[in-house]
Amino acid sequence: MTDRLEQAITRLQRLAEKAESDGTGMDIPDIMQAIVGPDYDDELEKLVSMAMESSEKAMDLEDMARGVMALFDWRNKNA
Repeated sequence: MTDRLEQAITRLQRLAEKAESDGTGMDIPDIMQAIVGPDYDDELEKLVSMAMESSEKAMDLEDMARGVMALFDWRNKNA
């Protein structure tokens, strides 16, 4: 596992713990911020949202981090 992925998972874990203690869910913008930081746009947020909504199974934090990072990297590579 790369340092980048480990750091993203750690930030997601903190977000999940806060959401659980607050009795709320994790919003897509918060998930995006935790994984890739502030350097994302509305289009990427929509892609991530559609991917998560279309997933037939629940995702764990590592799956979320890997998926968002893959979309982020793909977008940057093909921009």
